[in-house]
Parts: sequence; structure tokens; C-alpha cells
Amino acid sequence: MFDELVVTGGEATISWAWHTAAVCRSWRIYKSRTRAQWSLVATVTRVDPYKLQQRPLLFNAPRKGGYWCWPVKAVTVMDKQITAALGPMEA
Repeated sequence: MFDELVVTGGEATISWAWHTAAVCRSWRIYKSRTRAQWSLVATVTRVDPYKLQQRPLLFNAPRKGGYWCWPVKAVTVMDKQITAALGPMEA
């Protein structure tokens, strides 16, 4: 059917409670057929290192009619790139 599911977008956020921990641009979420885990790669434009270490974190991506939302399990920021392991998408 498919080897990899890919979702892309413009601006999105990683949030902790009501705080913005990071603002992402040019993000890409993918899930391969062989791995059951969702992964995020994005360019980060603003990051708060303290808030990014808190839990629970959520990756929120706007879509027509609302938002997509994934829990963030682990996150790494290097230079202007952020990578994260995500849990299953929440409804």
C-alpha cells in the first residue's frame, strides 16, 4: 500500500501546557511501514530550552478545521534543526 506516510506543513508549535516551547517551520512528519513510530524533522525559528525539557509536550500542526496533535516522546535541537520521536496522533 505505502512504504512511508509523510505529512508536511509550514508553521507549527511544540507546546508545554499553554506555553510555547518551540516554533517550527518547514516541518515533516513521517511514519514508515516497518516502524510503528512517528518522527518529526523541522527547522526551528524560536526555542525555549527550559520549556522544551518539560513534560508532557505536544506537537501542534494547524490544518483546515483545526489542528493535528502528537505527543512528543523525545526531542533534540541542533543548530536550527529539531528532531523528535512522536507518539500516536491524538484526535
